[in-house]
Amino acid sequence: MSWYAGIDPGAKGALVALSDDLDALVYRSRLARGWAGDQERLAAWLALLDDIGGSAHLATVWVEQQHIRQGQRGQVRHVREAGMWCGWVMAYGVALEEPKAAGHAGWRVAAGMSTRASKADVLELVARRLPNLNTTPGRLRVPHMGIVDAAGIAMGARAHHRRS
Repeated sequence: MSWYAGIDPGAKGALVALSDDLDALVYRSRLARGWAGDQERLAAWLALLDDIGGSAHLATVWVEQQHIRQGQRGQVRHVREAGMWCGWVMAYGVALEEPKAAGHAGWRVAAGMSTRASKADVLELVARRLPNLNTTPGRLRVPHMGIVDAAGIAMGARAHHRRS
């Protein structure tokens, strides 16, 4: 069985892996404010590899490409976080892509949405295609958008990989 991972690398992001049968594994920070640090991110990556039986079962990993704008606060941190995820993926020899969210080559289109799909569209798609995925873990009352985006990214990776 192959697995397809999607990573939303933001501070409140998540790592979601989908199998061929649409089974989902979710890794996120235990803190409401986001990842506690690099060690927690690395522990999530290693837990994923352990749970699926190693990198041989991981068909591809997609890490959402971060937006960088002139004068954006925290842009160095965003790029650093995405770079760490990419480094760990490449270190284990897993196929890696960094698609943008929007656009014709974006992960939203690969997942089956339009080029201008919104966060609400992603939430609706994930809820419809992955009804057993818990997007409100713990005491959350609203969906954890890091989990939702990571699941959408994984769906795009799965659909793209199965087509090619």
